Parts: sequence; C-alpha cells; structure tokens
Amino acid sequence: MFRVIFSIALTMLFLQGCSVESQIATQPESEGTQNGLRANHSGLNEAYAEFRSENVSQVSYELTIDIYSEEHKFAGEVTVNFNLIDKHKEVTLDFQDGDVLNLVVNGEESDFAYNGNFITVPHKALIKGDNTLTVKYQHDFSNNGTGLHKFTDPEDGNVYLYSYLWPYYANLLFPSFDQPNIKAHYKLTVLAPKEWEVVTSVRETNIIDAARYNEWQFPTSKNFSTYIFSLHAGPYTVWEDNYQNIPLRLFARQALADNVPVEEWFATTKRGMAFYSNYFEIDYPFRKYDQLLVPDFNIGAMENVAAITFTEELAQYGPESIMQRQLRDDTIVHELSHQWFGNLVTNAWWNGLWLNESFATLVSSVMLSGEPEYKDLWHDFYLSKSVPAMLADAKLSTHPIEVPVTDVNDFQKIFDTITYSKGAAVLNQLSHYVGQDNFQTGIALYLKKHSWQNTHLQDFMNALASVSDMDLKAWSDDWLLESGYNQLVADFTCQNGLLTHLTINQSGTPLREHKLQIALFENTSSHPTVLSPVTVSGAQTSVQLNTQIGCPALVFPNYGNWTYAEVKLDDESAKNSEMLIKQSSDQLLKSMLIQSKLNSQDVDWGFVTETIAAEYNQRILEQLFYLLNARLNILERQQTSNYLHIFEQVEIALWNKLNDPELPAQTQRLVFEQYLRSVRSRNETDRLQEMLESNQLLGETLSQAERWNILIHLASLRDVSSMIDNESERDSTLAGKRAQVAARASLPIREIKHYWLNVLLADPQTAEFGIQRGVMNNLFPVNQSDLQYKVMDALIAGVPQITEKRSSYFKSVYADKLFANVCEQKTLSKLQVMLATKDLDSTIARFVADNVQSAQQCIAGKK
Repeated sequence: MFRVIFSIALTMLFLQGCSVESQIATQPESEGTQNGLRANHSGLNEAYAEFRSENVSQVSYELTIDIYSEEHKFAGEVTVNFNLIDKHKEVTLDFQDGDVLNLVVNGEESDFAYNGNFITVPHKALIKGDNTLTVKYQHDFSNNGTGLHKFTDPEDGNVYLYSYLWPYYANLLFPSFDQPNIKAHYKLTVLAPKEWEVVTSVRETNIIDAARYNEWQFPTSKNFSTYIFSLHAGPYTVWEDNYQNIPLRLFARQALADNVPVEEWFATTKRGMAFYSNYFEIDYPFRKYDQLLVPDFNIGAMENVAAITFTEELAQYGPESIMQRQLRDDTIVHELSHQWFGNLVTNAWWNGLWLNESFATLVSSVMLSGEPEYKDLWHDFYLSKSVPAMLADAKLSTHPIEVPVTDVNDFQKIFDTITYSKGAAVLNQLSHYVGQDNFQTGIALYLKKHSWQNTHLQDFMNALASVSDMDLKAWSDDWLLESGYNQLVADFTCQNGLLTHLTINQSGTPLREHKLQIALFENTSSHPTVLSPVTVSGAQTSVQLNTQIGCPALVFPNYGNWTYAEVKLDDESAKNSEMLIKQSSDQLLKSMLIQSKLNSQDVDWGFVTETIAAEYNQRILEQLFYLLNARLNILERQQTSNYLHIFEQVEIALWNKLNDPELPAQTQRLVFEQYLRSVRSRNETDRLQEMLESNQLLGETLSQAERWNILIHLASLRDVSSMIDNESERDSTLAGKRAQVAARASLPIREIKHYWLNVLLADPQTAEFGIQRGVMNNLFPVNQSDLQYKVMDALIAGVPQITEKRSSYFKSVYADKLFANVCEQKTLSKLQVMLATKDLDSTIARFVADNVQSAQQCIAGKK
C-alpha cells in the first residue's frame, strides 16, 4: 500500500522543540467480547477478532456477484465453508450497510439477526466441525473509494468498478470473516456487461455468453486475507506482457490510455520481479500479475493479491522530472514487494501494519538504488523518509512504531508517516545494526518459514536474531515500542594539529544504541575521513581513534544516514558548514548539513536565497523549497509586519532563478512550481494572469496542467470566476473537472466557502469523494485565514454529522485540512473545546490535535 503521493514530502523541523500538553480527549475503548457475545458497533474489536480466529478455521468462500442487473446496487451470493471448534460460541459474519435476503446453514434455511454491522448465525443451526453458510445479499456501489466503488467517466460516459477492501471493507463486498488472521480460499463468479473486463486475484477459466451479459468464472485462489481480495471491472484498455512464465497485464480507463507509460511500467515490473525473487529467495508466489490505474483512489496504491490498484496521478501527463519517474517506479516496486511481504506472509492484526509498510518502503529503496537512474536514491530516502519522520515524531499525535490497535476503526491513528517513513528509517538502521547480509538472509528465512501464515513482530525479530546471532530484545523495545528520536552532537579536542579525543553525545528518551558512520573533514574542500562502523550508546560514547587524524574543521556523526537521529552540529562544525555546503559534491551530505543549519526559527533569508541561486540539484532545490514554504507559512499566518516584503524578496529570487540560462528544463518546472506557490504581490499576480492570457512561460507553451495550477493559485488571491468558466470550457477531461472545482473552492469569497461547506455536509451521494477531497484541499489557502475564522463555527458544527455518515478517509481530510493554519487565540480556543469533547471520533481527534499544536506554536511565535 502506498499511503500518500508526494515527490519529496519535506517540512521545516524548526518547531520540533516546542512542548505541548496532550489535549486529546480520552477515547473509550471499543467494546469487545463478553462470553463470546459481540458488541453492536460498526468496527471490529481486536478482542473479538482474536476470539473468532480461535473458533473458526479452514475458511473458503464461493462467491457469485451480479454487477450487471442494477445501476446503484450489486447482488451477491456467498457460500462460506469453515471449521467450527465450539458450536456454543457465537458466530458472526461481518457485513456493513447491506441487505441480507436469505441465510442457509448446513443445507437448511435459517433465521438470523442482522443489525447493519454483522450477521449473527443462530447456535442451533451450527455443528462442531465443518459448516456451510450461504447468504444472499445486496449492497450499494460506493462513491467514496471503499468497498466496490463505481465511477462514471465524465469524458466518455464509460462506467468502471474497482474494489478497495483495506482494512475492513471486504465486508462491503460480501459477508465474511473480515480480519487478517482468518485467511481463506476464494472462488468467484461475476455477471458483468458484455464489453467489460473483470479482474481478480486469478485469471478466468471461462467466459460464458449469457445473451445480455457475460458470466466470468474464476478458479479457486490461493490462501490469503480478505483485505487483499479484489474485484475490478469495466471497459478498461488492456496491455499484456510476460515475465518468464508469469502473465503481466496493465489496465487503465480508455480516456486515460494515451497517458500511460506502458513500456516503462512493464520494464520496472520485470526488474522488480527479478530482484525480489532473488532477494527473498522465493519465486513470485501467485499465478499472474495485473496492475490497474483507477480514478478517485483514496491512496497511492493497494497491494491486492495479483491485482494491484494505483492512483491515476501516476500516469504521465507531460514532461517529467526524475523525481516524478522515481515516484512512479517506487510505487510499482513497493506494491510488488507486498506480494511476498504482506500477502504471502501476513501480520495477524493491524498493530503489524507498520512492518508491512515500513519494510516495503525500505526494500523498494534498496531495489531502486541499484538502478543507474536512481544512483542517488539514498539521498532521496533521507529527504522523503527520515526528515518527514522526525517532523511527525515531534507532533502531539506521534506514537511508537508498534502500537496497540484495539479496534479497526482506529486505523487512521497509525496509517501515517510514523508507520511508513519512520518505520523504514528504523529498519534501515536495523539492517546496518545486524549487517546487511544478515538482514537479507533473515528476511528470506522469515518468509520461507511463515509462508501462507500469519505472524507477529516476534516472528520477524526472531528470524533476524537467529541469522545474526544477536539478542535484539533491547533494540526492539527501544526502537519500536518508544516514540521520539535522539539528537547526536560531536565533541572533540585537538592538540598539535591532530584529533586527540572524539565523543558523541546523545540526548532524547530512551537513549538508543546506534550503528553509524562518522565523517571528519580536515578542511571544507577535503574528502572526509570516515570512521565506520561506530556503535553509539548511552549519553556519551568515546570513539576509538586507531590512526592519526588531522584536527577536523567539521565532524558529522551520521554520515550516510545509517541511523534515525537528528544531528546537531557542534559550534566549530556549524561555523564551517556553510562553506562545505557550497563546496561539497556529496549531495546527501549537503542536504543533511542544510537541514541542520536551517533547523531553526531564525532563518537566514540571505543564505536561503543565495543557496537557491547557486543550486542545480533537483533534490536539494526541492528540500530548500519545502523548508522555505514551511517558514513562509508561519510568517503569513502570524501576519508579521514584514511578511509581504519577505514574500517579495522570495518572488524576485525565484523569478531570477527561472531566468537562469543554465537551468535545465526539468528543473525549471520545479522552480516555477515554487515561484507559483510564493506569489503574493500585485505585480507578480498580474504576471501570472498575463501568462495565462499569452499561454506562454519563458517562451514555452503552457501545458493544460500548468494552466490549471496557475489559475488555482490566482483564485486564492483574487476573483477570477470568469477565467475559471473559460478554462472549464477549454478542458473537459476528468483532470479538468477536478481542477475547476479546486479553483472555485479557492476563491476568496465568503459565500463561496459556505456553498462548498454545504456540499461537503450534504448527503454523501451528492458528490464523489474525489470532488469532496479537492474542495477540502483548497477551501482555505493560508492567505484566507480571515474567511476560515468566520466559518469555523459551521466547520465544527459539522463534525457530528460527518462522524456518523462519512468514511475515515473523508474524516481525516476534513479534520486535517479545514482546521489547519490557525494562528488566532479565539479560534484556537474553539478547537480546544472540540478536542476535549467526550467521544470525539478518534480519526478527527488525531488530526485536530496536530492542528491545535501547530496553532499554539504559531501564536507563541508571535510573542
């Protein structure tokens, strides 16, 4: 699964030191099971799931699903075969918000109880041992990206379906034991319109022409969890290829087909297949491999068994930077790795989500780092994994990597940067700690030993401990069960021009053991002396010096980013860092030095603009731009007396950079995106409007995507309604439809804000989630805080309504985006009152808490 789409998700860390008391209201734990009786609520409690997995085993599903007959509903029949240990204990099938038409138990029609969340099977109808249940049911197609999502393409009217069943949405497709530790076999039959393709975890064995529709028959699948089952259907364009004896297919909407880089996609898939088969020492475990680009997808991608779904944002819409290509390739191989690590071997419960995602994040980086185009991949790993992880670790919502998940409804609390990025950074440290060969061997041992089974964290750690002959209990406790990160700083002394003593001081709780490299530069133009490996533990570590080393001008204690820790430069190193940034050809080191230097509220604007002017590396420029955006965001929220002057300085610096004749075309687009984000002055706003009218940027024709990006930003600054109308007529594509909604939501007009808020709070069927998400992402740009404050009461009043009726994905975007960027005490107080509300939804509470913390820091900064 790929959680978020970003090129390099960086943000300023300068606020990390602020201390904020937790204001998240204590949430009542979901009820579990008493005497085998299940509480009536919409999720699944871990205690009940454990109880059920101990009583139910040897599960298989035989499914017939009719997606042909009705426009708004699909009909199904599922036969569930299973072994029951104790017939006197309750048996329930998860099935939310559907219609149950009939239940047959062991060949006899049976009564049943259905509460809208699950079906309860009467004890009297069950027997100890093998049982068979058959349920006839109906369910609505969804428009929020969960369950079986139905999408009508505005470009050509074609209809497409795809499923998204993680973590607890398989029961929106069919009644089931919807939990990861009850694996099952699946045999599927689908009734579909004649011109459609139908895709699931196996290839069809037969397509029967039934006059008005086709009946697709699929063989029994291998054994896997419900959340990675899938059903996708529609008149998709299909491309085919092979890797050895494995059939490969790629699917996309017909209207998107010209934007799919098919050859590149298949080539990356084949290289990934070869790499993982070798790395895991296990051949690809399934019978075929399909990949689908689907519209309005909630996340980046989903690792359904042999039928992966991807967001359409990964298509190719014009000239691309190396970072855009890397993002696509990284997502492809990330999902492919899950076919082994996650699908072949699956964690027993959702507290193990981090291990699936962190490992896929790390191993995809290992795979791509061997590609010539991505030889600087570990530079990106630092910027897109380590740095965002430390930012998240400084938030109120941080948590240990391994954390209890009492109910599946709480998954948004762990579906985050800690799970993906920090987990990957910590596993990277683990690979160095045990040795990279041992790490790879241990992974292979783990997968071989537990194939087709469910596992716990200890199974993973035992495999690594076995091959490395190391006791990893203390490491696991410190790194996985505790939140936060350590800070490392060097302390050294010299005599007669030679280094005589070097100590690494560590702060933070707990004091962890790190295996790392230390770089020592005698001057800022020299290559470093690298001490490797060095084990750092406790508050102070005296580093053994086995050779004569000249007195260093700069010491860097985490050279190569082996460990997950913040580096604070000692005074001597800090004094010399700026010169090394200018002179070093080591791009990773430059980024780490820049991060250390700019990790402060006291931004040296001269240094920032000078560094941007002199820099051509795309990764470092993007790092500088994110650091710049974070600081500009604070200044604009605080409305400091000179903030508009600073914006003007930045506008000038970026416009000059755009006109640099040595700037490559790909990098020019990156600089233009940042220039666009930074424009506030009337003169530069006029320049943007002139660009649209001439359809030119520095002599080049604007792409349609660039035109919309300019217009969306203009809409946040002035009323350009007529221009939005004109652009909508010019672009009738799905991307155009989404962009015009974003532009209209951005307009600085109070009535517009109320209109879109009403749309968000209306019946969920009124607008697709893709539309709603675009509205929420653009409704309150940072420069429109006065409008946000005026409608805050209405935003808060809508929370109970969305809690009851909306998906966790909707709630997370609503709470994250609409309550963001506050820097006023009156509005902050309103958020604090909401946060203290008893029984506030856990997903909403998590994102509101982060926004409260950000508001407190912003207000404190004014003083």
